[in-house]
Amino acid sequence: MAVLLAIGAAGYFGRATLVRLWPPAALFYETVGLPVEPPGTGLQLQNVRSEQKAEDGKAALLVEGQIVNVSETLRTVPVLRVTALGADRQPLRNWTVAPVPPQILPGEIATFRDVQADAAGVLEVMITFDGGR
Repeated sequence: MAVLLAIGAAGYFGRATLVRLWPPAALFYETVGLPVEPPGTGLQLQNVRSEQKAEDGKAALLVEGQIVNVSETLRTVPVLRVTALGADRQPLRNWTVAPVPPQILPGEIATFRDVQADAAGVLEVMITFDGGR
């Protein structure tokens, strides 16, 4: 009985993580009346820019921007997934960046900045809310 209770509690309190790892679980939770907000709900990316720079004789990629809370409640700012795209929009690599601060009130702004070495071949960058905090 205790095992079933523990599994139920883990499924309830860990539902956001479960949905992030296995998106079809969102339908189950919605069906039982426990909808899960996707990462980044109530948040908006702004002033995002990427720039190729020379660092130690190699191409480096700078990615920076802001995240604003456009909702009316405190929001946790999820980790961002950055995907570097090359020719034909093919992914070359991806990584995560943790914005600062990790929670923001309505109207507040979190920022992110990251530099990746050896950015040769990167033509475009795609940034999404990952949710893996």
